[in-house]
Amino acid sequence: MWENAIGQRLTPTGTLVQAQDSGSGDQFTKAGTTASFVSVKRGFVEPKDIPSVAIIPEALPMVATKSHRLKHTVWHTARGEWNDLDESSRIKMRELGWGIVRPPFTNEGALDLSNGAGEDFLSGIAKGY
Repeated sequence: MWENAIGQRLTPTGTLVQAQDSGSGDQFTKAGTTASFVSVKRGFVEPKDIPSVAIIPEALPMVATKSHRLKHTVWHTARGEWNDLDESSRIKMRELGWGIVRPPFTNEGALDLSNGAGEDFLSGIAKGY
């Protein structure tokens, strides 16, 4: 931190060392190559302020309803507990249209970010669940 400086930000700096040869042709880098870096932490931007991420204004009235918020809460609870349910409970939930196609957690309890979990929620909204 600089004394009397204004608007300071975290600025990690360092040096990277290439652990092994990589690349090909003119993009080849030998093991042992070093490179320095400086990165500046940006201020947090609210998702609502990012045009490609912000919810479309026409959807706000629907997601703000008490009914939708309740369904959303139940949906996340069901998804989070899906792997811990017995098969008869899963069958009953599927019969109600609340079957989880892609649970967000692996059987070991780790978060699975590779299976598209959550897309089934969007299709449930489209079907009116």
